[in-house]
Amino acid sequence: MDQRIVGVRASHFPTNNTTIIEQPSYSSTVEGKAPMKVTAARSVMFNDPRRKGLEQADFSGGVVASQGAFAGRDPIRYESESLTVFPQSQRAITKDTTTTVSGDRRMVTQGIDIDADQQTGKTTQGFALTLEPKEKP
Repeated sequence: MDQRIVGVRASHFPTNNTTIIEQPSYSSTVEGKAPMKVTAARSVMFNDPRRKGLEQADFSGGVVASQGAFAGRDPIRYESESLTVFPQSQRAITKDTTTTVSGDRRMVTQGIDIDADQQTGKTTQGFALTLEPKEKP
């Protein structure tokens, strides 16, 4: 797995192994899968020095997450006010309202749980789905 994060300012707190990043741009690439990218106003990263890696990233403020097209699927874009990413398990969750756009589908949910390994997204709070009419040639 290849992970990268850049931002305009980072503040590290060694007492609890957290790093706050302003205007982060995060990307994660796993072999055989489409890359995932996340941008937001702010993120708090939680590191576990024993496991030598990023355990959790809490993004907030105008969060946009996207995953490129793969295996006959359109690219997917998620928009929310918060998103927690767990890189090791390839999961992302939020309890906030989320707009998901993929191809001609637009879905609004109250919360979402995305599992990249299983290629699933689920919600227990209900959703609204819009299918745009396909243009005729």
